Amino acid sequence: MTADTRLRQFDTLLSGVKLIYDWQRGWLPAGSASLDYDRYRETNQGLQADIVMLNCKFPF
Repeated sequence: MTADTRLRQFDTLLSGVKLIYDWQRGWLPAGSASLDYDRYRETNQGLQADIVMLNCKFPF
């Protein structure tokens, strides 16, 4: 409990998808790449965000 009106109950929703591709042969060394997309929504203030991430993994 708080007297601060800025600290209130709120609802959020985070959903997303992830695509992963692994390769084992070819001219590149074995590795992987992934593409992530997340959608964030906060209902009280109407805050929304789209988050996109690209990750690549190569052995050294």
